[in-house]
Amino acid sequence: MRRAVPSLMIALTLGVAASRAGAPADPTQPPADRPAAATPAPRLAARPVAPRLPRVTSILLNRQGASSAFIDGRLQRVGDRLPGGERLTHIEAQSVTVAGAHGEQRLWLLADVATPAPRSTPPSSPPSPSQASVEVAGSKAP
Repeated sequence: MRRAVPSLMIALTLGVAASRAGAPADPTQPPADRPAAATPAPRLAARPVAPRLPRVTSILLNRQGASSAFIDGRLQRVGDRLPGGERLTHIEAQSVTVAGAHGEQRLWLLADVATPAPRSTPPSSPPSPSQASVEVAGSKAP
């Protein structure tokens, strides 16, 4: 047993020395025979960000014609200017229409939380009525 221990120690020492001599290079570094790139890769141009549309969260219809809508957390009436410069031109039960630099746009009530419509329906279809919050002034709740 005493002879086996020194032999084992010598074998392990030689094995470690031999493995260090032929140790592979760090795999995360470029190979030693190929220099690293001198110039960095070109940066991609950033895509322009589309302007954010105002968000309609609630519509209040009034039979006497003074309807209003909560747009970006602010109560707005027909004729009011939105913070983005658009003017509120029309209020309906499921949507509002605004006019601005890009022409008229229809904004749907809670459009960002509506489930995607099937491909057979046009992309401008309104969300289902069950997701909307519409109140009519002067009417009694069922």
